[in-house]
Amino acid sequence: MSVKTPDTGNSARATRRKRKAEREEEEGSSPAKKAKASRISQTSNVDATLGFVKDGNVIHGARRKRKRRSRGAKAVVEVEGNSNDTNVKDEKAVDDNGVIDGDDEAVDEEDVDAVESADHDETTVALNSSTIKQAKKTRNRARRESKTGASSLKPTLEASERGTSGQHKTWTASAASAGRFLQHDPAFVQNGKDAGFLISANAREVQLLSLETSLVVRSHSSPSDKTVAHFAVDAIDNTLVHIAYDDGAINTWDWDNDTATTPVSHAKLEVVAMASGRPFNGTKSSLFYIAALKRRHAVFLGNEKLFETKAALTSILVVGNSDYLVCSGPSVLIIGSRLGRAAGEITWIEMPLSFTCTCLDARLSTLPNATTKSSGNIPVLSLAMGLEDGQIMVYSDVTSLFKSQALPTPRILHWHRRAVSAIRYSRDGNYIISGGKETVLVIWQLETGKKQYLPHLTSEINGIVVSPEGSRYALRMGDNSIVVLSTSELKPLAHFAGLQVTGRIATHLYPSQQSTIAAVLHPTKPHTLLAAVPPSIPRSENDVTGRPFLQTFDTRNSRHISRQALTRNNVTDFTLGPDRTPIVTPDVIHLAISHDGQLLATVDEWMPPLSDLGYLASDELDLDGERQKRREVFLKIWNWNEDEGLWTLSTRVDAPHGRANGIGFGAGRVLALASAPSSDTFATVGEDECVRVWSPKGRTRRSAIKTEPVSWVCKSSTQLPRAESAEETEPTGLFGASLTYSNDGSLLAVAPSDHDAATEKAPITHFLDASTGAVAASKAGLARAELKDIAFLGRYFVAVSTPAAHVWDLVDDVLMYKIDFPGPAGAWGAGHAKLAVSQDEGSFAVVVGDNVVEVYAPQSTTVLYRHEFDASIEGLLASKGTKGYTLIFSDATIRTVSPAGAEKVQPRLKTTFSLAASKFSSAGAEEIGQAGVAADAQAPVLGTVARVQDVEEDDRLVVRPEQLARVFDFGQTSAMPPVRDMFQAVVGLFARKPAMRPQAVRAS
Repeated sequence: MSVKTPDTGNSARATRRKRKAEREEEEGSSPAKKAKASRISQTSNVDATLGFVKDGNVIHGARRKRKRRSRGAKAVVEVEGNSNDTNVKDEKAVDDNGVIDGDDEAVDEEDVDAVESADHDETTVALNSSTIKQAKKTRNRARRESKTGASSLKPTLEASERGTSGQHKTWTASAASAGRFLQHDPAFVQNGKDAGFLISANAREVQLLSLETSLVVRSHSSPSDKTVAHFAVDAIDNTLVHIAYDDGAINTWDWDNDTATTPVSHAKLEVVAMASGRPFNGTKSSLFYIAALKRRHAVFLGNEKLFETKAALTSILVVGNSDYLVCSGPSVLIIGSRLGRAAGEITWIEMPLSFTCTCLDARLSTLPNATTKSSGNIPVLSLAMGLEDGQIMVYSDVTSLFKSQALPTPRILHWHRRAVSAIRYSRDGNYIISGGKETVLVIWQLETGKKQYLPHLTSEINGIVVSPEGSRYALRMGDNSIVVLSTSELKPLAHFAGLQVTGRIATHLYPSQQSTIAAVLHPTKPHTLLAAVPPSIPRSENDVTGRPFLQTFDTRNSRHISRQALTRNNVTDFTLGPDRTPIVTPDVIHLAISHDGQLLATVDEWMPPLSDLGYLASDELDLDGERQKRREVFLKIWNWNEDEGLWTLSTRVDAPHGRANGIGFGAGRVLALASAPSSDTFATVGEDECVRVWSPKGRTRRSAIKTEPVSWVCKSSTQLPRAESAEETEPTGLFGASLTYSNDGSLLAVAPSDHDAATEKAPITHFLDASTGAVAASKAGLARAELKDIAFLGRYFVAVSTPAAHVWDLVDDVLMYKIDFPGPAGAWGAGHAKLAVSQDEGSFAVVVGDNVVEVYAPQSTTVLYRHEFDASIEGLLASKGTKGYTLIFSDATIRTVSPAGAEKVQPRLKTTFSLAASKFSSAGAEEIGQAGVAADAQAPVLGTVARVQDVEEDDRLVVRPEQLARVFDFGQTSAMPPVRDMFQAVVGLFARKPAMRPQAVRAS
């Protein structure tokens, strides 16, 4: 039934509507209406039928029809259905383009008035002409805006279609931190007011290092389009540092006042080495540098070219008051002298070498003139050269070179077994200090020939610097660190360590492959990075090395925390075999840390070198088989020792996995390692196609502060099912695999990959019950290509294949979308695909190719963030308590990618009541146990602990004065850390869980 109500029959309501329409014409439509009108439907099949909602009830099928009449006529809106169950505020109209058209408020209120006046009857309401005009204007504007901003989601999205900004939040990348020291010796400086400093540099900045606090006091960052190549401290004023960049530009930094000059370009020269000397042609100091030209090297003084040669040069020394310039290369020695010459004139002599020079030092001294009656002294230039074969050649006087055109007979010193990396004269000239790959500092007494050793430095020595007063040595180590020693006792005075991770390197296990880094973020300290690192940083990708050490690094403050050994190493042993082949160490290939940060699982692997087994095999294939038979694989579980600040070994499992059936005997490879998110459990998958879950045994060991498991056992072992093929006649094992736990720890997903990468079979993903190890489901449709990495993100399952990303809704069992990445599939080799999920942010990140990172939400294919970096990305990590991701690059720098304005989640005290009103100490507010139960369920336990603490007074929290002293002992004011860091350190001391005796706790 349709009842027409004339406009004159409800004059009061019509007058009210007219006034409201006039008021809206003056104010215009609100931004909320525009936003409502520009909503985008993400459903491909949207019904134009409107649903009216009131009191939680939805009336389906209600439609609103607009009828247009001739000019001046009334517009009629027909409302069908129960008008009392209508709330027009949620009304939506969908046009043909899939745009939800939210009408203006005037029309909505008109319908509401009509519904109220109908009193459960179907009513047609006549609107006044001014309201209709305003409604048309608002609707047309909304449609225009929606057409320009509308977008539809596609199942597959190409790279050219993806945007660079998020839907709701803007993501940003932080500035690079950490970094690797340049292959440049540091320099001692002093301003007369402090104990002294060191000048060092990485590619991003030049740093002022305090010898008193071992901290970076000040730094000078390079311009955004430049990287630091070399630096030199001014010979007259050591508060000035001359900096050369990769494009040939040079500027000067005053580290005392923290000011710098504008970089001055020198014709785009590639600066190879640089040194500062005394005034050469005026009152200012002279800056000499070696630049690489086309097939030649030249020595420059400012813009003036002094000497040019075809030989390659690597170093330059300025001796005396710029009396001599000594330049060297692997096969050449060049000396320039200005003694006896006019101002600005230099006599050069170039000497080819019959040996390979690796390092050089020069010293100028004087001897009494015995040939004449004059009292003048004769200058003597002495040289010490380190050779590739480990010898040291000492030339006591090479000034005769300008007369005889030949080097005199040297004195040979030989102790190093491998190339000499660094050599220096002492200040008095009585000693020579040398170092190399043997991790031993050797001090030679020239007069007697006696040697003094400082062994066990944990890393090779790449450079040596003697302080101006001769009381300290600065050693540039091969593990990206600098150590300062006293010359009298050879005790360390300062230590500066950077991030020691490496990029993709060739290991002794599989020289043809390149291994990526093994690193994790601490779950309760999200800014603490744990990474497996080598003894020394490889200088090239072909250097064979292992990673037997664990480095703990503070990513927020770019500070080294600790370093310890995880496997056997050659720190105290010889590094060469009888046939002079390097003795390699085991390689830590996997790391995983428990949910509470108290347990660490590592997997290390070792195989004998090829040279040791050559006599057992007739060809290369047999040789590889012999190596695999002798392979050693260990799974190790470590407990965190809070008092010592180190990880202590709890259990070692020999050969946790065997080789595939039919291949042979020996230890099988561990392909993946994962940690359970809510229990002390680890899982591994091996080449034998088995998934094993490891958990602590029932027996525990009670210490003074906690109870820790003594041994670990294999809780379950599951053989993965596989589709057998009639064509497969030879036994094969797994070539690779990915392993991950679900968010609640109930499921364990495994994505294996076979040896035959060219197979057409779809990869299979298995889902296992984490408690029993039974296979709950196996799916073969997640991706068409081999899966490289997998992860759970809430109800979604994210898988990265070659090269695409797939997001699967596990609840509805549907593929949400697939994203194809650019580049050939061959660029996505083993270990190149990287995936990380942020449970706090609800997003996932993937590394595309080598240096591009993209961030997505599982509900949409719109890219939240995309950035292409200069260096290749070697690690992509996410941790609990942070919103975003941590990126580790090949140059040992670190960046974080996170939503703009989102502060990192800091650990909070778990106090929900006033401690002053409580009868027990603040420890009662700490969470007891590791199960993560609710706070109300923990109330009885808290009361029990409180009673124990009342009785056991020795268990109360004690903060020792030396602990507070370490927080505030930062030396001079310029080295003071940020106040926030100091506050967090103090809170961390007083908010610790006090030592409790578990045996004293009894149920109440």
